[in-house]
Amino acid sequence: MPSGLTLTIQGAAEIESAYQTGQVVTITHVLTGDGGGKTLPSTPDEMASMSALLGQFGQEVFSEGKVEQGFISGDIVIDCKKYPGRTLRELGMVSSSGTLIAYGRYPDTYLPAQTDSVIKEVILTMVLALTHTQNVTLEIDPERAIITQETGDRRYLQRKNNLSDVEDNDEAIDNLGLKPTVDKAKNAVQRDGDTMSGELKIHGVNALRIFNEAFGLIFRRSEECLHLIPTSEGQGENGDIGSLRPFTINLRTGEISMSHKLSVGGGSQVNGALGIGVQNALGGNSIALGDNDTGIKQNGDGILDVYANGQHVFRFQNGVAIALKNIQAGNARKFTLSSTNESAKNATFNLWGHSSRPVVVELGDDSGWHFYSQRNTDNSITFAVNGQVVPSNYGNFDARYQMKTGIVQDVRLGSAVGIGRGGNAPSGHLLSGVDGGESVDWANARPVQVLINGVWRNVASL
Repeated sequence: MPSGLTLTIQGAAEIESAYQTGQVVTITHVLTGDGGGKTLPSTPDEMASMSALLGQFGQEVFSEGKVEQGFISGDIVIDCKKYPGRTLRELGMVSSSGTLIAYGRYPDTYLPAQTDSVIKEVILTMVLALTHTQNVTLEIDPERAIITQETGDRRYLQRKNNLSDVEDNDEAIDNLGLKPTVDKAKNAVQRDGDTMSGELKIHGVNALRIFNEAFGLIFRRSEECLHLIPTSEGQGENGDIGSLRPFTINLRTGEISMSHKLSVGGGSQVNGALGIGVQNALGGNSIALGDNDTGIKQNGDGILDVYANGQHVFRFQNGVAIALKNIQAGNARKFTLSSTNESAKNATFNLWGHSSRPVVVELGDDSGWHFYSQRNTDNSITFAVNGQVVPSNYGNFDARYQMKTGIVQDVRLGSAVGIGRGGNAPSGHLLSGVDGGESVDWANARPVQVLINGVWRNVASL
């Protein structure tokens, strides 16, 4: 009967090494044992950790075998008279280097002593699933193969006939208890290289595992989520889920969660708005950061805008950075730069300079400059105003300065007045014209006027 085996950790390592180096592992014989009165391993992990049988009592060579893609199989014939009274419970494939490649349990089988009426041989076919079968071979004993052929032709069904010499196939299947298996196998997916035409349905928590000897990745359904969970290192094939939860899909909402660092090679692209810690309300090509309407947004070719609580506050584009709200420096005592957008012209506050004017801080508009403060080459300061300076308080003007109320701003002659014969010009007037022959007939006089504090006044005579 067939016996399924479990690849041991040592066996997997030897075959993997052969695969990496292009060598071949030769499996030479099979060990038989009764367990030595100990508890046999029961789980795949326990079997994989075996390095020897618990109670070896014999070994057998292969009488037949084959290596195919995805598995190897080999036959042994146990002559019971070699082990009278023993009970077969465990088996193990061994390589030419002495490594226990595979281990398996076997249903308790009593090996009777041979008598004239009892001649018993146990024929076992052992099957082992493998990945790198191209790097494994079975060593067949020619003598055992001949003996098996000669005795088998007389006593047993011939293998070469592939059970074609069974008289009643259906009854044989029933007797072997294989009918449920055959019924299921009619529509079964083959172990290697098969193509499915419908759904693969797995009703279980851990649905699928992709593994090697180091790690396994388990597709696990838990509550309403699907997780991709790695095993612990060194437990790739049979280990349970590990502590990491790097990738989760909520099957109810469709949300995807990644709980660890994400590394992207070769660049990445997000189509649509992105929200970090929040749903994005900015829309378009934008990133919302912690608040659904706060973040950055691309609003045109080469244009990047900044929003705070839905308000457009900054714009960056080639050659200029634009503040659409006030710019503030300081916290307790603040300096604010702002614009009401109501000015007729644009204004600039500019810092510039050259060799003859090392430092110039200048305020101007579209029509020209208003004022500037300049550091000169001799380190002195010049402050210039392109227009009138109108103080609102003259308190800083002391005796060094004359107020406009006390100075003459302008002088002129007023309107002419006539002076009769024998008359005098009024006070503060100057003679401006006369008429007559040898004697003056009449004369004209004009007052001398001065402008003080915006008012014209006539001067007085002493």
